[in-house]
Amino acid sequence: MKNKFFLVLAIMIFLTVVVAYYVYNYRVNMVETQKINKEYQSYSNVQMLGTELISIINKTTDINNNHNIPKDENNYYLDNGENSIKIYINFIYKDKTKTLQMEDINKGRYRRIYKKI
Repeated sequence: MKNKFFLVLAIMIFLTVVVAYYVYNYRVNMVETQKINKEYQSYSNVQMLGTELISIINKTTDINNNHNIPKDENNYYLDNGENSIKIYINFIYKDKTKTLQMEDINKGRYRRIYKKI
């Protein structure tokens, strides 16, 4: 009788530890996601230098690569709806505006596109 009680107690403790571990990891991931979202929201509708922009693009590329975000045939990151990050940059020249994706700038495709403005 005592052995069964201790066996059930050990299983319950084990299950509690496993569930607590998964809940802890989930909450840590949510806090990290909220921190990243808040950081990227601060970049919205802000003028910045090119060096700052390229640093943000490189950081975003690293984050997408670490999360194994797939790319399409044009080397643009696909939106998986969970942990992928896409950046759209608005270039304003005189009265014209051109929106580019971060991959265009990262790969140097902006030169061809910028000439069309």
